[in-house]
Amino acid sequence: KMADGDKADTWAQVAGKITAIKQFVKDEKAYLIQLLDAINGFVYPVEAYNAKLANAVLCQVCLLLSASDEVLISKCSHYVTNVVLRQEAAFSEDAQNKCMELFLLSMTPANDAIISDVLYAVAAMARVHSNWKTEYMDALIGSSGVLFKFVPPSSSLQTCRVAVNCLHAIIKHISVSDDAMRQSVVHLLSLLQIAPTHSLDELQMCKFLLACHKTLITMVPNLPRDTLMATLPSLLTVLKDQMYHKLESLGQAGKPSLPVKHPSRHMKKQKKKSGRKENMLSSGSETLTDFTASSDSDLHHGRNADETVGQQRSHPGRHRVQSSDSELSDTESAAQWMRLQNAKVRQHACICLASVLKQCGARTVFGYWSSFLPDTPAPPPPRVAPPTLLTLAMHDPLSHSRCAAIQVINTIFEGSGPLLAAADDKTPHTLQTFKAFSQTLGGIIKEVHYQLLQALKAEKYSVTLVQLLKCLTTIVTNCPYQQLSGCYITKVIAEAVRISGHSSTDVSVACLKCFAAILGSHVPLAEVEAWLLSSSNAPAQSANRKLGNDMLSRPWVISHCLKLFGSNDCQPVQNEAIQIMTVLFKNYSQLVYQHCEDVYDHVVIAMMDSKARHSLLRLLEEIGRCLAAHQCDIGSAKCTEMWAGLLVGPLPLCLRDSSLAVRSVALDVMATIGDSTLKQLNHPQCMMMLSMVLNMSRDADPGVCSAAVRTLGVFVAYQSLFEDIAFMLDSSQSIVAAVATKNNMLVRTKATWSLANLCDVLTNLPDPLPISTYKQLFESSTTACLDNDKVKSNGVRALGNLLAAMGSDLLRSCEGLVEQGLRAMAHCIAGGSAKTRWNACYAARLALQNKHLCSDYPTAVEIVVTSLSTVVYECKNFKVRTKASLALCSVQRCSIPSPTHLAQLFAAVVKALQCSDTLTDFSEYKHCASLKQQLCEVLLHLVGLTVQNDVAEVSKTLTPLFPIVRQYLGEVFHNISSTDTFIQTSDCRGGNKQPAMVDVDQKADSDISSIDFLTENAFKHLTTLLDHSDGCITEECKTFLKDFSLLFNLEQYGKPELSLLLPMVV
Repeated sequence: KMADGDKADTWAQVAGKITAIKQFVKDEKAYLIQLLDAINGFVYPVEAYNAKLANAVLCQVCLLLSASDEVLISKCSHYVTNVVLRQEAAFSEDAQNKCMELFLLSMTPANDAIISDVLYAVAAMARVHSNWKTEYMDALIGSSGVLFKFVPPSSSLQTCRVAVNCLHAIIKHISVSDDAMRQSVVHLLSLLQIAPTHSLDELQMCKFLLACHKTLITMVPNLPRDTLMATLPSLLTVLKDQMYHKLESLGQAGKPSLPVKHPSRHMKKQKKKSGRKENMLSSGSETLTDFTASSDSDLHHGRNADETVGQQRSHPGRHRVQSSDSELSDTESAAQWMRLQNAKVRQHACICLASVLKQCGARTVFGYWSSFLPDTPAPPPPRVAPPTLLTLAMHDPLSHSRCAAIQVINTIFEGSGPLLAAADDKTPHTLQTFKAFSQTLGGIIKEVHYQLLQALKAEKYSVTLVQLLKCLTTIVTNCPYQQLSGCYITKVIAEAVRISGHSSTDVSVACLKCFAAILGSHVPLAEVEAWLLSSSNAPAQSANRKLGNDMLSRPWVISHCLKLFGSNDCQPVQNEAIQIMTVLFKNYSQLVYQHCEDVYDHVVIAMMDSKARHSLLRLLEEIGRCLAAHQCDIGSAKCTEMWAGLLVGPLPLCLRDSSLAVRSVALDVMATIGDSTLKQLNHPQCMMMLSMVLNMSRDADPGVCSAAVRTLGVFVAYQSLFEDIAFMLDSSQSIVAAVATKNNMLVRTKATWSLANLCDVLTNLPDPLPISTYKQLFESSTTACLDNDKVKSNGVRALGNLLAAMGSDLLRSCEGLVEQGLRAMAHCIAGGSAKTRWNACYAARLALQNKHLCSDYPTAVEIVVTSLSTVVYECKNFKVRTKASLALCSVQRCSIPSPTHLAQLFAAVVKALQCSDTLTDFSEYKHCASLKQQLCEVLLHLVGLTVQNDVAEVSKTLTPLFPIVRQYLGEVFHNISSTDTFIQTSDCRGGNKQPAMVDVDQKADSDISSIDFLTENAFKHLTTLLDHSDGCITEECKTFLKDFSLLFNLEQYGKPELSLLLPMVV
């Protein structure tokens, strides 16, 4: 045996002899074969490998050989495979091109003797050379690619498998065109349909199917959408068939199957011999999923808990029979080996199916649910139900296959919440000729819950338990339990509680995530309330229990989570317990508020550990909101005491934490204190808190700065701080400085929200702010209106609040700024996101109500009114149109410079009525009635603004439109008389973190009927017009008033006294 140095020299010598052959003659063929055998005989990797010499060897061999030299081409293929896969080296571009040209010439389906070696070499080249020429790709996977010609029965199944592996390597490592991808997936589907009918070798068939599945798994994420949709039915049909591959041989009718054990020695030798090249190609590649990471030897030895020898399961198909290696013959060992391979086929088919379904999307997958999931219980023996995914999840003997099946179910239910909204699990009382789709969905939900819970009871293997719990978590998140009657949540809780103390950390974490999904997905659920009202680990039988002594006993979920708070040795479990408590106080605070103090004590103790501070602060944030919402029940003294404790220790500690995220969340916690609690703190504590927030608002980190500025935006709205003008001035300076931040949009977004809050309370301050502060606020608001949409939506709201609060003196002192602000407001009304335009219309309404603004700046106000009159009919969003029409109701006469402008407003409102029936999005239909009603209100308001000089121009525009107006007014009055509810708009703004676009369809208080409201307005506005005429009514005015009054047909709607107006006119 030679030393390493000699071996390297020998390799170089052999390589040198090969490159020295300049002309290949027939007599030297044996010599070249001997040299190639020698260079392939070295144990790679070779230490003294020379890349330049290796390239020269490949180039020289490719020049010497022809496509007919089968033996030499096979030796050359081995050389390429050794260098690429074992030496892990790449060839030069010149060597690669020469090699590929030679391989393509020799690669024909008829040349079956060497084709496997050549395909292995091509696959190896694909791994290290991604810049292939287009002609090579066309020759391999083009419209007439050579890889597509290897099909049974013309080629052996082994050759087809090697060709599929080569295709997999090309697709994985080289950029492939969409057309080539389409042809490749069509070819694979045809192979999967044809191959099983042309082979009797079960082992070769399993290997072939696994190769096809591996290739499909790589292809599916990169498939063009149209190709995936075109091949989806065939793809699902093939995968569904192979998901149940050889499942009938597993003793599903009650016969126990033998345990899967390690194969005998001669089986291992056969596997090693036949699979040597496959192992080389697959070495270094990534595992397909997280539950395929275990090696085959682990599975063979039965290291999985549920596959231990002698262990039996409660399901018929998963019984295990105790035996030993000595009791098994070679035939039995071979049978076990085949069962393992068949299970791998099912596993990889499920993995491939999960990948396909994930790419399709929830809506597309929804149409195929009934093909994979049952909607009725299994029939009694001897009848056998067709297999489904649940069959695999419960009965497959290989745990990895069960995991894969459960993963497919999880994928099916992901994002299915809106699609399951129609589910109904109630059994019909009468026989039906057909089964409604809602009942089919209800049956699927019922069977999935029942069988997965049965599997959860029987499962012992921790990885499969985790997958089952993850699947149940996804199902819980998406199912509409509020309209189902099966008590599913109660059963899920019972099983999750049973295994929550599992020794595996992953299982415990999965249980806690399931609890978090139950508490966070559907609020409120009677089953969850019953569980929370019970101090035991099982839910109470009824949720109709009084909140008396039951609330004094701590719920099991709180006790369990508090017990985990101190588990510093298991950080994931502790984090999930904190998440559960956070969701619990967020969604069910009305049931658990009495336990705030207990949880608070544990949180303060746990915050000494810096690892969990961020999650604990999020929990404290929800506790703070709970204290503010239930202060009357908890007691103001206790709330003040808890906050005083936080301000003394934990919060200052967190504000000095090295983690920026912890400091940001600590500021969010401060924002939940509430006005009443802040007022009850002693003065030093209050000043300390305000000083900390003001200091943090100047922090260099954007996250900390934005959180501090948002907290200031909450504080400036507290009435207890209105008299603290110094704090208001400091806050305004910090907010203005944050709005001017150029490099971070998050800071500007939070700052403009706080700016809007500050401008909203200016009229409530006992002492006005200095004029210089108003100018700064005006400049910041105007600048924000020209920023990004997220900033703009808050900036325009601030601008509207500011314009509404300014008196005549302030307006004159900010003359140039006011005009710029109104133009910026008109710009926001005319374009941007729906939220921005809605807020801009809201701001315009506030501004137009300021009489000083309309009289001092009529030209600038006219621009805003013109924008509103355009938005009211052209915006696609009906909520924005409704808000614009509400703003038009605030227009004053001084904002309308001429009769022509008033006539244009009338025409715009009538056009808006006509456009209200044109829907581009059906979701806008629910806002249609409120829009029409508000537009009628605008018409009435405009009549009230009309004077005698306007009548000629207005009647010229409006008279031809009277039939249209009569139609819509009649429709509105009819709707009002049938519902007797007038829908008015409100000026609410959304939440405290970011202002949401609030739904404007809210019912009015309703002692005054809606008909009275509109008809009284009609009388008021027509009377106003008479007053404006000064007793000199022209014929045009008489005609206009008569026609407009008749539009309301007032006698028909129960107001005959208003018709007395007509004689006054005529």
